[in-house]
Amino acid sequence: MTSGPCTANGLVALTARLLFALLLVAPPVGGEVDFAALRVHASQERVTETLARFASYQSRVVGYPGAEAAARYIEDTFRDIGLDGITVHEYDVSIPMERAPGALMLAATGETVPLHGLWPNLVRTSTLPTGGCWLRP
Repeated sequence: MTSGPCTANGLVALTARLLFALLLVAPPVGGEVDFAALRVHASQERVTETLARFASYQSRVVGYPGAEAAARYIEDTFRDIGLDGITVHEYDVSIPMERAPGALMLAATGETVPLHGLWPNLVRTSTLPTGGCWLRP
């Protein structure tokens, strides 16, 4: 578990994507959606290209490089379409970070399986009982 200054850009990116999607599909209050205009501005090719870009960032979890890249892309896109007054807030956040691949070798078979960090359960940091965990044969 790593705690330190991480930008909120990952969360901003997620929020921005959700808001952007809602703006594209939600009708204005008391209005209609112009689906022809929507098809022009959000063509299948453009949506596919945007999704491929986000997928290329690999992990977009806060603290990972992909989160920062995704946030920059969204911020740049907002500026390109003429939005102003864009604000980015930074704050400390605790996140599980994988700095090197982990592995576990199973004694019974000699098989090696990958290990990955787990997100806390949002109540408190995940813990194991004293003595760890044991599997029964």
